[in-house]
Amino acid sequence: MKAIILMTLAVLATHRLEAQTKDSVDCANFTVVYDYAVKTTDAEGLPVNDAMQLAVQVGNDVTKSFSYNDYLRQTEDKWDTSTAYGEAFIHLPTVWMDNKAGHVVTREVIFPNMFESEAPIHAIDWTLQDDTLTIGRYLCHAAKGSFAGLEWRVWYTDEVPTTAGPWKLYGLPGLIIAATDADSVRSFTFNGLMTSPTPIIYKSEPAAHKMDNPKLVRYRNTIFCNKQYAQNPTYYIPDLSSQIQNMGVFVFNVGSASRIMVDGCFLLEKSHVFKPLELE
Repeated sequence: MKAIILMTLAVLATHRLEAQTKDSVDCANFTVVYDYAVKTTDAEGLPVNDAMQLAVQVGNDVTKSFSYNDYLRQTEDKWDTSTAYGEAFIHLPTVWMDNKAGHVVTREVIFPNMFESEAPIHAIDWTLQDDTLTIGRYLCHAAKGSFAGLEWRVWYTDEVPTTAGPWKLYGLPGLIIAATDADSVRSFTFNGLMTSPTPIIYKSEPAAHKMDNPKLVRYRNTIFCNKQYAQNPTYYIPDLSSQIQNMGVFVFNVGSASRIMVDGCFLLEKSHVFKPLELE
């Protein structure tokens, strides 16, 4: 199996230039799709399971982790508003990990502003374990590690030759197939692997507020972990009407309800209790 995958990647490498575009920083040899799930509660305190799909493009130097819905918009000009609305409850940022340069870039919208941080890649001290498990067609090995205040148990396979994984989890001798935090609140599960080469896009955003990552984590958690957030997701924005007056406001039908999007960001009337991936 490993030999077949290596041969496939070698063939794809000959077509990498065909997938390059103006804003590409690398070309993905393959893209992994994960299901990200979060156990939380809604504004009324009732249990709810949030979920979204994540695309992880794996290039020679750069790995990009972002919404699979946005990946489809980039590669196939498809984008689903209902899916985007559901993702707004989870708030998962886009992450570029540049292994050659040794830094990771995080970009996200905390309405009404876009933020971007750059930080050195943090090496995760994984403890490899003897346990094995077959997930789909892959024989996987277990590992445990701590990152950003959470303990993770993961399954990885050396049948896919990469150190990549979902979000900012990486650094094992094979692709991370599944990951669950110690409290079983957050989980990433492998959903598929696509071998078509695609450009890894990074577009400069001059309007993005640059912030060091620890400060961005504190700012994000201060806003979204506040007890007011689920009941009133825009509680921290004074005079919301005047804030959006000169911004691009659109109304979409999501199911049987009308939802407001401002500059590409859904404004939620109520939300769910935020479960951060980074506690520190």
